[in-house]
Amino acid sequence: MLSLTRRQHEHRWQAPRRTLSRALAYLSVSARPARQRSERARRVIEVLAEMNLLHDDRTRAVDTWFAEKTAGLPEQIRDELGVWFLIMRDGSTQAPRRKPRAEATINTQLRFALPALHAWAADGVTSLREISHEHVLAVLPETRNERAGCGQALRSIFGVLKARKLVFIDLAVRVVTGWFQLRESLL
Repeated sequence: MLSLTRRQHEHRWQAPRRTLSRALAYLSVSARPARQRSERARRVIEVLAEMNLLHDDRTRAVDTWFAEKTAGLPEQIRDELGVWFLIMRDGSTQAPRRKPRAEATINTQLRFALPALHAWAADGVTSLREISHEHVLAVLPETRNERAGCGQALRSIFGVLKARKLVFIDLAVRVVTGWFQLRESLL
Protein backbone atom coordinates (compact mmCIF):
# COMPACT_ATOMS: atom_id res chain seq x y z
CA MET A 1 0.00 0.00 0.00
CA LEU A 2 2.99 2.29 0.50
CA SER A 3 3.65 2.21 -3.22
CA LEU A 4 0.10 3.34 -3.97
CA THR A 5 0.25 6.16 -1.41
CA ARG A 6 3.62 7.33 -2.75
CA ARG A 7 2.28 7.33 -6.31
CA GLN A 8 -0.84 9.15 -5.13
CA HIS A 9 1.29 12.04 -3.93
CA GLU A 10 3.68 11.95 -6.88
CA HIS A 11 0.90 12.22 -9.45
CA ARG A 12 -1.53 14.30 -7.34
CA TRP A 13 -4.42 11.83 -7.49
CA GLN A 14 -7.49 13.32 -5.85
CA ALA A 15 -9.88 10.39 -5.96
CA PRO A 16 -8.10 7.03 -6.16
CA ARG A 17 -11.30 4.98 -5.80
CA ARG A 18 -12.99 6.75 -8.70
CA THR A 19 -9.83 6.41 -10.81
CA LEU A 20 -9.53 2.75 -9.90
CA SER A 21 -13.12 2.09 -10.93
CA ARG A 22 -12.48 3.91 -14.22
CA ALA A 23 -9.34 1.85 -14.83
CA LEU A 24 -11.21 -1.37 -14.22
CA ALA A 25 -14.00 -0.21 -16.53
CA TYR A 26 -11.44 0.52 -19.25
CA LEU A 27 -9.84 -2.88 -18.78
CA SER A 28 -13.18 -4.61 -19.23
CA VAL A 29 -13.72 -2.96 -22.63
CA SER A 30 -11.33 -4.79 -24.93
CA ALA A 31 -12.33 -2.90 -28.07
CA ARG A 32 -11.08 0.44 -26.75
CA PRO A 33 -7.55 1.26 -28.00
CA ALA A 34 -4.94 1.87 -25.33
CA ARG A 35 -4.28 5.43 -26.52
CA GLN A 36 -7.86 6.42 -25.65
CA ARG A 37 -7.52 5.45 -22.02
CA SER A 38 -7.36 8.33 -19.60
CA GLU A 39 -3.99 9.21 -18.11
CA ARG A 40 -5.25 8.50 -14.60
CA ALA A 41 -6.52 5.06 -15.58
CA ARG A 42 -3.19 4.29 -17.28
CA ARG A 43 -1.30 5.18 -14.09
CA VAL A 44 -3.56 3.00 -11.95
CA ILE A 45 -3.08 0.12 -14.37
CA GLU A 46 0.71 0.60 -14.09
CA VAL A 47 0.58 0.58 -10.29
CA LEU A 48 -1.60 -2.52 -10.16
CA ALA A 49 0.70 -4.30 -12.60
CA GLU A 50 3.78 -3.33 -10.54
CA MET A 51 2.13 -4.70 -7.41
CA ASN A 52 1.20 -7.94 -9.24
CA LEU A 53 -2.48 -7.23 -8.59
CA LEU A 54 -3.42 -7.01 -12.25
CA HIS A 55 -3.56 -9.90 -14.64
CA ASP A 56 -4.73 -8.68 -18.02
CA ASP A 57 -6.25 -11.80 -19.57
CA ARG A 58 -7.81 -10.19 -22.62
CA THR A 59 -7.09 -11.82 -25.95
CA ARG A 60 -5.01 -9.66 -28.24
CA ALA A 61 -6.68 -8.59 -31.46
CA VAL A 62 -3.79 -10.01 -33.50
CA ASP A 63 -4.30 -13.44 -31.88
CA THR A 64 -7.97 -13.47 -32.84
CA TRP A 65 -7.13 -12.27 -36.35
CA PHE A 66 -4.49 -14.99 -36.76
CA ALA A 67 -6.91 -17.71 -35.62
CA GLU A 68 -9.58 -16.49 -38.05
CA LYS A 69 -7.23 -16.29 -41.02
CA THR A 70 -5.69 -19.73 -40.50
CA ALA A 71 -8.94 -21.52 -39.62
CA GLY A 72 -9.35 -23.08 -43.09
CA LEU A 73 -5.88 -24.65 -43.14
CA PRO A 74 -5.01 -28.23 -42.13
CA GLU A 75 -4.20 -28.65 -38.43
CA GLN A 76 -0.50 -29.43 -38.95
CA ILE A 77 0.02 -26.32 -41.09
CA ARG A 78 -1.85 -24.24 -38.48
CA ASP A 79 0.43 -25.62 -35.76
CA GLU A 80 3.56 -24.84 -37.80
CA LEU A 81 2.28 -21.34 -38.56
CA GLY A 82 1.49 -20.95 -34.86
CA VAL A 83 5.17 -21.44 -34.04
CA TRP A 84 6.10 -18.79 -36.60
CA PHE A 85 3.39 -16.45 -35.28
CA LEU A 86 4.47 -16.73 -31.63
CA ILE A 87 8.11 -16.12 -32.50
CA MET A 88 7.17 -13.13 -34.65
CA ARG A 89 4.85 -11.73 -31.95
CA ASP A 90 6.93 -12.41 -28.83
CA GLY A 91 10.44 -12.87 -30.15
CA SER A 92 12.74 -15.66 -29.05
CA THR A 93 15.61 -15.82 -26.59
CA GLN A 94 16.80 -19.25 -27.66
CA ALA A 95 19.19 -19.54 -30.57
CA PRO A 96 18.74 -18.27 -33.17
CA ARG A 97 17.44 -15.28 -31.23
CA ARG A 98 14.85 -13.03 -32.82
CA LYS A 99 13.32 -9.73 -31.78
CA PRO A 100 9.54 -9.40 -31.66
CA ARG A 101 8.04 -7.89 -34.79
CA ALA A 102 5.31 -5.28 -35.05
CA GLU A 103 1.77 -6.54 -35.47
CA ALA A 104 1.62 -4.76 -38.83
CA THR A 105 4.61 -6.81 -40.02
CA ILE A 106 2.98 -10.06 -38.92
CA ASN A 107 -0.28 -9.00 -40.57
CA THR A 108 1.40 -8.05 -43.85
CA GLN A 109 3.53 -11.16 -44.10
CA LEU A 110 0.67 -13.51 -43.32
CA ARG A 111 -1.63 -11.73 -45.81
CA PHE A 112 0.99 -12.22 -48.53
CA ALA A 113 1.53 -15.89 -47.61
CA LEU A 114 -2.11 -16.93 -47.16
CA PRO A 115 -2.95 -17.42 -50.87
CA ALA A 116 0.03 -19.78 -51.22
CA LEU A 117 -0.88 -21.64 -48.02
CA HIS A 118 -4.51 -22.06 -49.11
CA ALA A 119 -3.43 -23.23 -52.58
CA TRP A 120 -1.17 -25.86 -51.02
CA ALA A 121 -3.97 -26.96 -48.68
CA ALA A 122 -6.32 -27.27 -51.68
CA ASP A 123 -3.70 -29.50 -53.37
CA GLY A 124 -3.82 -31.86 -50.39
CA VAL A 125 -0.69 -30.70 -48.56
CA THR A 126 -1.14 -31.22 -44.82
CA SER A 127 2.25 -30.04 -43.53
CA LEU A 128 4.80 -27.47 -44.64
CA ARG A 129 7.38 -30.28 -44.58
CA GLU A 130 5.72 -31.63 -47.74
CA ILE A 131 6.38 -28.44 -49.73
CA SER A 132 8.89 -28.71 -52.55
CA HIS A 133 10.72 -26.09 -54.59
CA GLU A 134 8.17 -26.63 -57.38
CA HIS A 135 5.30 -25.95 -54.96
CA VAL A 136 6.82 -22.60 -54.09
CA LEU A 137 7.36 -21.63 -57.73
CA ALA A 138 3.83 -22.68 -58.66
CA VAL A 139 2.10 -20.38 -56.17
CA LEU A 140 4.13 -17.21 -56.69
CA PRO A 141 1.99 -14.41 -58.13
CA GLU A 142 2.87 -12.84 -61.48
CA THR A 143 2.75 -9.17 -60.49
CA ARG A 144 5.93 -7.71 -59.12
CA ASN A 145 4.86 -6.43 -55.70
CA GLU A 146 2.66 -9.42 -54.85
CA ARG A 147 5.47 -11.76 -55.93
CA ALA A 148 8.03 -9.91 -53.80
CA GLY A 149 5.67 -9.82 -50.81
CA CYS A 150 4.80 -13.50 -51.09
CA GLY A 151 8.49 -14.42 -51.42
CA GLN A 152 9.43 -12.33 -48.39
CA ALA A 153 6.60 -13.86 -46.33
CA LEU A 154 7.50 -17.42 -47.31
CA ARG A 155 11.19 -16.78 -46.53
CA SER A 156 10.17 -15.53 -43.10
CA ILE A 157 7.93 -18.54 -42.38
CA PHE A 158 10.33 -21.18 -43.68
CA GLY A 159 13.33 -19.44 -42.07
CA VAL A 160 11.74 -19.54 -38.62
CA LEU A 161 10.52 -23.11 -39.07
CA LYS A 162 13.92 -24.30 -40.27
CA ALA A 163 15.61 -22.62 -37.30
CA ARG A 164 13.19 -24.51 -35.01
CA LYS A 165 13.85 -27.73 -36.99
CA LEU A 166 10.21 -28.08 -38.03
CA VAL A 167 11.11 -28.16 -41.72
CA PHE A 168 14.30 -29.56 -43.19
CA ILE A 169 15.05 -27.04 -45.94
CA ASP A 170 14.26 -23.36 -46.31
CA LEU A 171 12.75 -23.67 -49.78
CA ALA A 172 12.02 -20.00 -50.25
CA VAL A 173 15.62 -18.86 -49.76
CA ARG A 174 16.71 -19.83 -53.29
CA VAL A 175 13.60 -18.51 -55.03
CA VAL A 176 14.14 -15.19 -56.78
CA THR A 177 11.06 -13.04 -56.26
CA GLY A 178 12.40 -9.58 -57.03
CA TRP A 179 11.97 -6.38 -55.08
CA PHE A 180 9.04 -4.18 -54.27
CA GLN A 181 8.49 -1.58 -56.93
CA LEU A 182 8.82 1.87 -55.45
CA ARG A 183 6.12 4.23 -56.59
CA GLU A 184 6.86 7.86 -57.16
CA SER A 185 4.24 10.50 -56.63
CA LEU A 186 2.86 12.24 -59.70
CA LEU A 187 3.17 15.67 -58.12
